[in-house]
Amino acid sequence: MIRFGEYLPDQPAFGNPGATVANNVIPTAMGYRELSAISAFSTTPLNARARGAGSGQASDGAVYLFAGDGTSLYRLNGAVFDETNDTYALAEDTNWKFAQFGDTMIAVCRDEAPQKWTLGSSTSWSALGGSPPKARHVAVVRGFVMLGDAESGGTSYQNRVYWSGLDNAETWTPSQTTQADFNDFVGGGGAVTGLVGGEFGLVFQDRSIFRLDYQGTPLIFSSNEVSQSRGTQVSGSIAALGRMVFFWSDDGFYMLEDGTKTTAIGANKVDKTFANDFDQAYLSRVTSAIDPINHLYIVSYPGSGHTSGTPNKLIMYDWVNNKWSTGSFSHEIIARTLTSGYTLEGLDAIVDSSTGIDGMAFSLDSRAWMGGRLQLTAFDTSHNLARFTGTGLAATIETSEFQPLPGRRCFINKVRPIIEGSDAVATVQMANRNKGTDTASFGSAVSLNTSGDAPVREDNRYHRVRVNISGGFDHAQGCDVTWRGRGAR
Repeated sequence: MIRFGEYLPDQPAFGNPGATVANNVIPTAMGYRELSAISAFSTTPLNARARGAGSGQASDGAVYLFAGDGTSLYRLNGAVFDETNDTYALAEDTNWKFAQFGDTMIAVCRDEAPQKWTLGSSTSWSALGGSPPKARHVAVVRGFVMLGDAESGGTSYQNRVYWSGLDNAETWTPSQTTQADFNDFVGGGGAVTGLVGGEFGLVFQDRSIFRLDYQGTPLIFSSNEVSQSRGTQVSGSIAALGRMVFFWSDDGFYMLEDGTKTTAIGANKVDKTFANDFDQAYLSRVTSAIDPINHLYIVSYPGSGHTSGTPNKLIMYDWVNNKWSTGSFSHEIIARTLTSGYTLEGLDAIVDSSTGIDGMAFSLDSRAWMGGRLQLTAFDTSHNLARFTGTGLAATIETSEFQPLPGRRCFINKVRPIIEGSDAVATVQMANRNKGTDTASFGSAVSLNTSGDAPVREDNRYHRVRVNISGGFDHAQGCDVTWRGRGAR
């Protein structure tokens, strides 16, 4: 069997130990499985393209999901987006960022003052107290809210990070008593392009990464440069899970562990292919998210064939198996959120009118209505919140180029894809050539016969197999190829 190896498009076709194409699939230890299409969940869309989404869980366990576009912020109530505020004016390249501080959700963007929502009591967003600066980025580090790439008093401070008072998101005047302060990162790293919170803080710049550790007064935070000459200009590529942080730099994809160790994860695999495909005229349209269930770091971006910057590609990294794959479908953003809870009004949309509340699967006081499970979400091009719960996307996997008998031509007359899944419908295409300087072109798709074989007739020295799968599948491992040797010439 010729296995579908890991996705290695940066390697040459011949002798490549992996797959040259692995699209609309998720990597596994021994091959690939289907990537589900997104399916709209919200019954009312945002007014315009999504510019950010976030969720939070209140101290009583209730879950809230928020989103924003260029003029409004919304709260998801059941499956309906309530437009809570519609007075904003975001520039075309400005996005919303969300962070939870206790029972307060905070939303920031570079064009508006930071906004707050008190979980459990607010009905609309309002300005965060203490006159904090406008900021492009937000994170919570221990008991502090941090804001980066800021504007204060009409002056821009792109390389500055502010932090609030300890345990007080609405105290911003620098003070040794409250411990509110700021720090300018002036070592030549450029603008602050991202913040990551947690036990310690990470400050991303164009060409540098700093780690912030809490010290208490008088210093408050110490800053140590953990990555010199390497940062990111694409804030949307930064995604974190615990002590793992993933990002894309000018020279490829990296993982930062424990705020100290940087590891290249895309070198000689996907870095070159991604850089050539990514339209960097639309840096602000990139988003990323962690799918902890499938242990995936996923980046959404406008690639070849996009329309006006609308993201149409995904690139996905499985950090457990150290493998990559891709996805192709148009959407607006991706995000990691919590499954949302329901208000009594929101339950109206899911209660069967013929049975009423007596026919509901759970009682009204069940935690099932409170939400709280991690999920990967997206916004489709109709501005609706969507989940990856649709049918399997049409997948394509290509083997590397192989030579069954070194130095000799081979005649291939049968290819059997090794695919599991009762709904899977597969076809096979072949590409062949006799010399390395020849161009290999794939022929017409051949359907499988009742024995599960694709009958082909190919007589060449070098061969590739493309398997197209529709209808979804459980596992795709490779293909059996039947061949016989021909004379060397």
